[in-house]
Amino acid sequence: MKRFLVSIPIVVLIVMLVNFLEDKTYSNYKKGINVNINDTTGKMVCDSTLDNPGTYVSNDGWAYFIVTVKNYDTEDVTSDVPVEYNINVTNAEGSDALYRISTGTDVGTFADDTTSQNYQFTTGSKQTREFMVEVKTTGQAAEDVDFNVDLNCYQVSN
Repeated sequence: MKRFLVSIPIVVLIVMLVNFLEDKTYSNYKKGINVNINDTTGKMVCDSTLDNPGTYVSNDGWAYFIVTVKNYDTEDVTSDVPVEYNINVTNAEGSDALYRISTGTDVGTFADDTTSQNYQFTTGSKQTREFMVEVKTTGQAAEDVDFNVDLNCYQVSN
């Protein structure tokens, strides 16, 4: 009987120890795993100019300005990496005009906040794209319109 009473705590202790060990997990880490990282970096050139003399009138009768985007700088150094870009035109504070962006045959719709589709420059040669941005106002009289043009450029992979 004494053996039986002494064996009960020992059995309980063994059961608790087995349950404790079952809940633990262990990881085995290996040294010397080779990881290859490929990275393309270089000088990204994405520049723009705004031609806005205030006298341009489109075939539809709207005033317009031209945004020129290029992948080279003033020293004719071209971008080392491919670049994806778009332009965004919005009203400045106090202005209430509508804009639409055109690139050749691709003509957008008038909106107070408009973004062109994404375009891409490749590497190896100077490239330029012109955007005609037409401005439509609600009044019939001449108005001063203040606007913001944002050029968004991103490096992309080959």
